[in-house]
Amino acid sequence: MMEESKCIAHWGSRPQPIADVGRQWAGFIADIGRLNPTLSHWFTQGKKRYCLDKPVDLDAASLTARLEAGRHWTDATIEEPQRYIIEELGYHDLLVNNPDIDVTMKIQAGAYDLPKTLPLNSCYLEFNDPREDTTGIYDPDMALDLVKCQITHWNPDAVTWRCYPWILLQEPLESRPVVGWINYFKNVHLTDVPIGKTIPFNEGTIIQTAPHYQDVTDHMITTLHHHLLTNGTLKPIR
Repeated sequence: MMEESKCIAHWGSRPQPIADVGRQWAGFIADIGRLNPTLSHWFTQGKKRYCLDKPVDLDAASLTARLEAGRHWTDATIEEPQRYIIEELGYHDLLVNNPDIDVTMKIQAGAYDLPKTLPLNSCYLEFNDPREDTTGIYDPDMALDLVKCQITHWNPDAVTWRCYPWILLQEPLESRPVVGWINYFKNVHLTDVPIGKTIPFNEGTIIQTAPHYQDVTDHMITTLHHHLLTNGTLKPIR
């Protein structure tokens, strides 16, 4: 049984100036928008319908302002009424691509020195079940190019295109990546895997488990997961 999938890039502790992240995000959106028109315009998701009436501005300055609004703050209390920005938690935002929400994008960046119980820095795109998808995003060539965009713009430690049922097969631990349809691992150089094919890219290796998303089986996921866990590829990202 399939369901929504996510193409998610993870990276560890990385304090970054907010303007730098805004520029990275703008470049990422521009590139994925060239890959697929569905990814070229984005809206703020909210309870009010008007939030989806006008696309957000996608220039670096506007996106930086959105990240500024997405900082984490302390709670005001009687003892400490003044609220403060929690610098080490970085900044975040969430956008959707249209009123029907074919795609959701969320970014969390600039975080550092986090406890293991808190999420890593990441940028993900969440897509509809492939049986319901009308965007063409599951085309293998387009999907591979999308993963390459994640790698090029975010310089992540890992990228995984996965769905929730596949996660459950892998006994996930905090901060340790899982495997899915298309995977990337930085500073890992593999040429021989029991499932799928390897593609050298940037500073690491892409592993495509099967040609098409719908071809991926539970057995493929567990076999590749066991192999990469055994050889040390799947290690915590901090």
